[in-house]
Amino acid sequence: MSIAIYIKSESCDSYLYSYDTGTSEEKIKEDLESDLDMFRPISDYMVQVSNSESPSTETRIEIIMQDIFNQSWKRDDE
Repeated sequence: MSIAIYIKSESCDSYLYSYDTGTSEEKIKEDLESDLDMFRPISDYMVQVSNSESPSTETRIEIIMQDIFNQSWKRDDE
């Protein structure tokens, strides 16, 4: 495992995603967006990246998570 993402919803449900080295950032974003209804809205999240990943990968995953977090708070009818 090289990337782990923990998500806690406002209803206190917790979700853990783990990805192997080489998983594309696009795949991670697609997975999270497709599951967005399960954890909408997000109250907290944490990203952990192994030492084998570059710091820029962690930064890009953090940016993806911030976008997912913001999406989780938008209403469907907006």
